[in-house]
Amino acid sequence: MSKKQRFLIFVEAVSMAHVTRSWSLAQRLVELGHEVHFACPIQWVGVLNAEAIAQRLEIKWHQLNSMTPGEFERAIEWGLPFADEPKISLYVEEEKKLIEEVEPDWVVGDFRMSLNFSSKEMQVPYITLVNAYWTPEEQSEINHVPCSGYERYLGVRLNRMIFQLIGKGKMQGMMEPYNSVARRRGMRPFTSLQDLYSSGDVRWYADVASLFPAASQKPQSFFVGPLSWASELSDPPWWSDFLDSQGKPKVLISLGSTGDHRLLQRWIQHTLPSLPFQFAVTTSQRSSLLGRKSQNVFVTDFLNFERASQFIDVAVTNGGSASSYQILRSGVPVLAVCRNLDQMFFSERLQAFGAGLAIRSPDGKTHTFVKSLESLLEGQFKSRARSLVPKIAFYQSYDMVGDLSSLNSSPAKSA
Repeated sequence: MSKKQRFLIFVEAVSMAHVTRSWSLAQRLVELGHEVHFACPIQWVGVLNAEAIAQRLEIKWHQLNSMTPGEFERAIEWGLPFADEPKISLYVEEEKKLIEEVEPDWVVGDFRMSLNFSSKEMQVPYITLVNAYWTPEEQSEINHVPCSGYERYLGVRLNRMIFQLIGKGKMQGMMEPYNSVARRRGMRPFTSLQDLYSSGDVRWYADVASLFPAASQKPQSFFVGPLSWASELSDPPWWSDFLDSQGKPKVLISLGSTGDHRLLQRWIQHTLPSLPFQFAVTTSQRSSLLGRKSQNVFVTDFLNFERASQFIDVAVTNGGSASSYQILRSGVPVLAVCRNLDQMFFSERLQAFGAGLAIRSPDGKTHTFVKSLESLLEGQFKSRARSLVPKIAFYQSYDMVGDLSSLNSSPAKSA
């Protein structure tokens, strides 16, 4: 047991994945004997059903200004800056005020890049909670083409051409407001989006180390595991009917809050009913198509992934690490249907490992989707997915705070 520390966690609540993994981290730190303050927009208390847990674990919740998931989606889709200079400066002052009030030993930020400034000015060490694939060590260049807003109107080919022409400029523009603030405050500018996302005194990677060997070599970096969130949801009314698949392979589809929901609607209404699978589909409150939609398609807002993944043969996700790791904990292979760079980066590594396949969202409209589902039923994918189960389980009893005493000498832990 490491010496009791006080942590102040800041969450930029741009997606459910960021909020849930930070909330899981908060609970884990309390279980390890530390004091935790959690800064996040207050409406997420209800979404996570977190009030009772916060009271029981004595986690103090603080209101925080943040981008909304909708604002984040628009920025990602069109390559827009996440915040302008005035907003970043407002964030910095809000953070400094909270740091002064709480007096933490450490601040932790999940996609809260403004902490690069406020933590230094308050002289408090800053831990950035980040995925290893967003580091310069793992992603020196960006070669993927995201499904941008241009693609929806101009098609795949023209979108690729546009990204090749202006993609680098767009990424520079996304980080320029942060560089302007850095220069004004006498700090070094960021050299890339990867540098911006992963900058901090310490990196905590919300990943499995064996998937990302290059990030393991960065000093003052530690793998803390996927930090999966287990909801306390009960099974939907149709769950027993879904399990009674009469020999059909059972597939869970969950594109999360940042997946392609136009595609999901099309699947539910037109594609899935004719396929020889049994489908459980979650919509993340993005669809009114709930209940049993056909003989083999069952729809709900959310499912308890930890329980559901024990009964399925394949899962379809948006390729994001949070939902994919939840499935992989049970050794189930994943089909990643990706839209943005984050999803593409993780699913590329998962496919290379052999525990899943990755396709771009537009390919979800074609036979590629069905062929990929059929392929994932083959034994080699299941075998590779099962090999990740003990690697993920390793982190369930892992003391990430104990690593902080050896910052200057130890590389990231591996499993």
